[in-house]
Amino acid sequence: MLESEFYNIIYNDNEFNFLAFALSSWHANSIDATISWLRSLQITVKGYVIIGEHPVSGRLIDRTNFVNLDADIQLINVEFKPLHWKEKIFNNIKASFQIRKNGGGQRVIYICNASYPDYNMLNIVERRIPNSTIKFIVIDEGCGAYLLSNKNSWVNMHLHDRKEKGNYIDRLLLNLLFDIRRVPKAMMLNVLVHQKRYINNCLLVKDDRAKLKPNKRIRKHYRELFSNYGEKAQLTDVDYSNAIVINTAHLGDQNSKLERITTALERRIIDYAYDRGWRVVVKPHPRESGTVFYNEDKCVIDRGSSCSQEAIIGSLDNRPKCIIALNSSTLININTIFSIPTIGLAKMVLNEDISGSEKESLKRYIDTFDGIVEFPSDFDELINSINAIG
Repeated sequence: MLESEFYNIIYNDNEFNFLAFALSSWHANSIDATISWLRSLQITVKGYVIIGEHPVSGRLIDRTNFVNLDADIQLINVEFKPLHWKEKIFNNIKASFQIRKNGGGQRVIYICNASYPDYNMLNIVERRIPNSTIKFIVIDEGCGAYLLSNKNSWVNMHLHDRKEKGNYIDRLLLNLLFDIRRVPKAMMLNVLVHQKRYINNCLLVKDDRAKLKPNKRIRKHYRELFSNYGEKAQLTDVDYSNAIVINTAHLGDQNSKLERITTALERRIIDYAYDRGWRVVVKPHPRESGTVFYNEDKCVIDRGSSCSQEAIIGSLDNRPKCIIALNSSTLININTIFSIPTIGLAKMVLNEDISGSEKESLKRYIDTFDGIVEFPSDFDELINSINAIG
């Protein structure tokens, strides 16, 4: 469907109150949980879930990835025109004025988007439906949305990406760019919070000490969601009971040093577990094709499901022993939702010969999720962590 056709549909629909946007199976899960939460408030949800196209892998999901869609919620594919950076700046400026005006209409419309409020959609909906009050629901994007993006780490990451340390001017300009990007969005978000038009349905929220903790309001809806998945269909034929589950990473380049180091470490874990009679299940990343690297005589590879790992775990009668991955969102989600131990390999590869930006990214992951995910420093600590689970 063309972008213009979609706008005509919502312009002529006098009853819809919900717009959501999804690219991945985890987005689908988060939208399902949000629909469940809205219904628990006795809100009848009518509207549209728009499936976007992943810039690398195309469309990754369809209706089978959802549980809570009914006749009142249509799933549609829309070909949105990419916005030029100048258009994005203009739309944000325009939205900063509209946010202050919008909010008095009797018709409440929820716009559900991952990571941040969709200010461009505010411009579009408010222009076509001027008597509305737009409320933004921010859903979970994955670990990237939580990573500690303080100014120093952001600047260092970009300097490493350019393969140079950067002189004083480089660092000054990047610091300035960080502030320019952050301040307008923070101002708009403060207005939305003050007007009670911002709803945080991310799986984790910050406590008074800025440490991440489970968002109890939405967590229970995730649990219910994944139980419903199991009732709807059998998601896997693989036996996960008391198994060590390795979630492989999708790092983009299978020839990169980090990819090779991570794969070698995962194979070492499989070999060690096999020698001791421990069962291992390898769950490939949805966009990974490198399962040829794993010896199927020593582990089971679950290739049969396109659903998220969270959905699979939630549908099981017998849960796995633990989940192991490099720095996956799944480690955070499964520990938070199901209280299953999760182990990250990020600290174990920090001393390897990888790029500065990769090290900075892994450090931010460790700093952000330490306390939710366990991070052993070496292989012996990893084995001790597994043995401690029982």
